This record gives sequence, structure tokens and C-alpha cells, in this order.
Amino acid sequence: MTTQETRTVSPFSQWAALAKAEFTLLRRNTVQVMYAIALPLAVPLLFIPLANNAEMDEQLGMVVALILAIGLVFVSYYNTLSAAVNRREEQVLTRLRAGEVGDSTILTSLVTPGLFLGLIMSVGMFAVAIAALDLPIPTNISLLAACVIVTVVLFLLAGLVTAIYTRTAESAQITSLPVIMVLTIGPSLLTMRSLMNDRLATITEYVPTTAMADVMATAWFGADIAEATKPMLILIGWVVATAMIVATKFRWSRRG
Repeated sequence: MTTQETRTVSPFSQWAALAKAEFTLLRRNTVQVMYAIALPLAVPLLFIPLANNAEMDEQLGMVVALILAIGLVFVSYYNTLSAAVNRREEQVLTRLRAGEVGDSTILTSLVTPGLFLGLIMSVGMFAVAIAALDLPIPTNISLLAACVIVTVVLFLLAGLVTAIYTRTAESAQITSLPVIMVLTIGPSLLTMRSLMNDRLATITEYVPTTAMADVMATAWFGADIAEATKPMLILIGWVVATAMIVATKFRWSRRG
């Protein structure tokens, strides 16, 4: 009697193979690669005119957070949105689910390029910002790193959530606009709080990238670390909320 052994493929091996395929597809898209690498690194250069501004010190926290938000919109958010919609409309996700690959493995591999590029580009953008804008070295590296990681994950999840309501890759340019506005306006609200009443100022604290900007300002410029507790919890809360939406409402097959 011949015994046939069944070869079991681990979830890690499945993730590695799918993530490699995602990187390959991304590399073949020249325009997308240009946006993912060149544009985010150029973002800090847009703020050079502010470097000699006498009021720059009051805007440092906003500028650094805005640089990160703009960069991650191109690197993590839109790349993930585009990939999710394209794979769904090409029925790649449906075929993968019909096999042995679990849903979490599929989604994790889908966002892997955005995760790696987001983290690498964040470091690159910060280095360019320090050199170009004469910024100080961050005082709390561990808190800054935690904030960046949570923020990158949030942008990836936001891309998956937007994909739920995006019918085609072309329509992603429309459905992404309100999300991009929310994600990039947050840091700018820091400098407007003094002009707002207490209730409105409190509301702005719950905008995800405003919370991110508060944590980054604390980590970068040496404020009391206790001040970062509330905004960090708000940021994590947004991650949990978007993750729950993806887990319960993500569309795996194209619309009929």
C-alpha cells in the first residue's frame, strides 16, 4: 500500500508568496512606484519656505505630522485601496478564498507593500525634514516609532475600508477624496484650536490624524509624555474601529 503524504503549507509561507506577488505587481507599475518613492521624499521640501519663518517654532508639530500624513496617503493608503479594488474586480480574491488561504492571510499580504513602504518612507521623510527644515532630533524615539506604526496601520485599514465602497479602480479617485481630506486636515487643526470654542476644539481631538499629530508633537519636541496618552488611545481606537469594519463588511467579490 502506498501512503501519499499531504504537504501542508503554513500561513507564513502563504503570506510570503502572496506578498512577493504584490511587490512584483507594484514594481511593474512605474507611475505607482514613482508616487510611492519620489513624491513622499519630496514632501518636506515643500515646507522649506517656513523654515525661516519667525513663527515656525509654533508650527513644528503641525508640519512634521502633515508631512507624514501626506506621504502615507500616497504610499500606504492609495496603494492599498488600488490593490484591493483591482484584485477584487479581477476575481483574484475570490479564487484565493476558494483555496486553502485564510482571509487574514489574504488581507495581510495585500497590505504588506503599503506597510513596508510606509515605514521606510516615514524614516526617509523624517531624515529629509530634519535636514531641510533644520528640525531637532526627536526626543522620544520609542513613542515616535509606536505612533508611526499605528498610523501606518490606520492608513492601510482606511484603504481597505474605502475599497468596500469603491466600484472600480477608476472610481477610487472619487471615493478616496473625502478620506484623503480627513486624513490630511487633521494636523492643520492643531494651529486652529486657539480660535475654536471648547466644544469644537474637543471634537477636533478625535480626528485620527489630529490625535496622531498630538502624539508626534509630544514624542518629537519633548513635552510631558502623559499628554500623549489620550491621543494615542484615540488613534488606537480608530485602528480597532476600522479593523472591525474590514472584518465584517469587506467585499471579496466584484459587484454584479
